[in-house]
Amino acid sequence: MRLGVIYEPGVSGAYYRAIFPMQALQRRRHAVVWPTEVDDIPMREFLRCDLVHCYRRMDRIDDLRRLSARGVAVSFDNDDNLAASEFSGVGRA
Repeated sequence: MRLGVIYEPGVSGAYYRAIFPMQALQRRRHAVVWPTEVDDIPMREFLRCDLVHCYRRMDRIDDLRRLSARGVAVSFDNDDNLAASEFSGVGRA
């Protein structure tokens, strides 16, 4: 299986929500398309994937919709995003 991954750089949750799971799948001989330190993966690379997993990249939602429309399976993880919680303002002065 060929997998793509998109994640928000610099967010510690990306390790256990995207990076570590993809590394485990790669060890099981799945091909993983990784972003570089400088650039996101171009859409043409994702179009060749069976599944693209996205962790917290709201700016890539339109890309994910286009991938889905072209038959690429998409998974999206926004878990642990406390800013999106209805209680995010509790305790703030």
